[in-house]
Amino acid sequence: MNVIKYDIEIKKRRFIWDNKKSIKDQLIDCFKKELEFAGDYDDCLQEEWNAISLEQVRALNSSSFLVGYATSKSINIFLFEKSNVGLRGKNNIAIEVIAFGDLPVEQILNESFSKIQEVNKSLSCNHINATRIFIFPFDTATRDIYNYELKIRAELKKPYNINYSDIGRWILMFLVSIISLFLYFNLKEGKRFVGEMEDDNTLLSIYLSIFGSAIFYLLTDAIIYFIIPFFRRRNYRRIEITNLSSVVEARTELPIEKGERLIIPE
Repeated sequence: MNVIKYDIEIKKRRFIWDNKKSIKDQLIDCFKKELEFAGDYDDCLQEEWNAISLEQVRALNSSSFLVGYATSKSINIFLFEKSNVGLRGKNNIAIEVIAFGDLPVEQILNESFSKIQEVNKSLSCNHINATRIFIFPFDTATRDIYNYELKIRAELKKPYNINYSDIGRWILMFLVSIISLFLYFNLKEGKRFVGEMEDDNTLLSIYLSIFGSAIFYLLTDAIIYFIIPFFRRRNYRRIEITNLSSVVEARTELPIEKGERLIIPE
């Protein structure tokens, strides 16, 4: 079992016509169409959350903030409004998502977000890329997370898997293409005065071939690294723990006995 928490933003789409309902009401309408329930929607949502057998998971948020619920591939997905008092935006809303299931953390993140998008097709759902995802270590003995205050901080990464060596390679190939093109035109302009020579024609072909090869290389990498991920995995996010010395946070001392095993999800 893996338990995660992350933030998203849901906004109205910009149509020619304007839906006068607030974003929260539109969000709730989308989930009402998705779910079957008897009685009051808010009461059913709270009952679903309070029925969770995981006591520490229930302590992660209050049922009074719930705005939606969904399931996908045996993942339970609960949506909480970040604040339901005071001022509230009419066109956008910040949502805290708590999702858990017997799948790897990264799959829970992406499956839950895809399901939220599927339910809210009429709205725009976006990751807040600057935020973090929190992973809650699971205790196999109690079948619950250790404590709602104990969490592992991880970074959300975009689907583009690019490092400095890739950037350096692209810069080098770009310079090669520019230099070869410069030499090509420089030699071609010089032929007007010197006249055509066999060696000059050979050099022109070489420069042009180098330029074409460099451009082809850059276009191929652009397709592999940017275009394909954008269309196939634009909403996919990778999870990366960057600082193991400070990933675990807890404001209180946790009652973990000697010999107990702390599981950090893969």
